[in-house]
Amino acid sequence: APQAFDILNEELARHDYNGMAVAPGATDLLHALHTFGMPMALVSNKTHAGLINDVAHYGWGDYFQSVVGAGRAARDKPSPDPAYLALMEMGQGTENTGNIWYVGDTGTDVAMAQNAGFFMIVIGHRVQPPANGVQYQTLIDLADDLARQDWFET
Repeated sequence: APQAFDILNEELARHDYNGMAVAPGATDLLHALHTFGMPMALVSNKTHAGLINDVAHYGWGDYFQSVVGAGRAARDKPSPDPAYLALMEMGQGTENTGNIWYVGDTGTDVAMAQNAGFFMIVIGHRVQPPANGVQYQTLIDLADDLARQDWFET
């Protein structure tokens, strides 16, 4: 099975670029967070090679201190292993992770954030509220909270 997976990935890499869809304003947001000095990593279940291609294609290389795609860690999401690998590459520890924000758009993201002890921020509407009591906030709710607290005023 691993050999078949390698062959599939090689075939996909030879075809035209079919990278991830990027939400309007995403690059501007990444730029603003980077300018603000926010340390960021990109963790995905997309193949690592495909993820590296996406980062290069969109010009995001300077924004992320670590990029971890599927297969780089011992286990993929929803295991916390890829997130912990990213933290190690960033020079961070894996304790006291409750102050780390994890932004994602799938149930797998919510599960990984819970497994890693991160604060989850959900974007989009594809994630149903979890039945197991995982706490998370939608990006729109978070933006409203930040605006009320005047966090971005100088």
